[in-house]
Amino acid sequence: MPENVATQDITKVEDTKTDTKSSNTTLLDTSKSTQNPDATKSSDQKPAEAPKPEEAKKAEEGKDSKKDDKAEGAPEKYDFKTPEGVKLDPESVTEFSSIAKELNLSNEKAQKFVDLATKHTEKVTTQIKEAQEQQWAKARENWVSEIKADKDVGGANFDQSREIALRAVSKFGVPGLKEVFDSGWGDHPALFRTFVNIGKALSEDRLIDGNEPVSQKSAAEILYPKSN
Repeated sequence: MPENVATQDITKVEDTKTDTKSSNTTLLDTSKSTQNPDATKSSDQKPAEAPKPEEAKKAEEGKDSKKDDKAEGAPEKYDFKTPEGVKLDPESVTEFSSIAKELNLSNEKAQKFVDLATKHTEKVTTQIKEAQEQQWAKARENWVSEIKADKDVGGANFDQSREIALRAVSKFGVPGLKEVFDSGWGDHPALFRTFVNIGKALSEDRLIDGNEPVSQKSAAEILYPKSN
């Protein structure tokens, strides 16, 4: 019996050593894996990508633009330029300058709005002028049509009536009247008939009755004859 007990004790001691060794081995392995916890993660994670050149350039340009805006800003007083012969309305300039300052526009940026407004104004002015010229031409056309349709001074008598009217203008016209007629007002039916009548009165006054001298009447006497 004592011999068997001793054998059992030795067996227990050896089993204990084996368990301890096994436990130590497991702890060592675990410690190895826990000594550098980032090692596994670093192997799985991809390195951060560097920003692309285009994106980096745009970012820099954006920063520069913001810096320029802050650096420029609205001036104390705007100095707007216009094409030769074009003048800005002072009240409009004051009103726009106030808005431009509120938006913190530099003189250069505000000038672009002035250029656009000037261009638009010139375009509208040209359109108005062309429309007025068309209306004037149409009015003269209608006047001439009315005169030519007149049975007394128009029709077959138109050319002769025109010559008579021109003689009257030359005889009694004040300086500058011919230019007024040439500008188109000479086509007005009322003026045309008036000077045709003056010219006819002059021709009638030149008729000689025997040897009597020719009497010459003034334009006032022809237009406003005295009643007997």
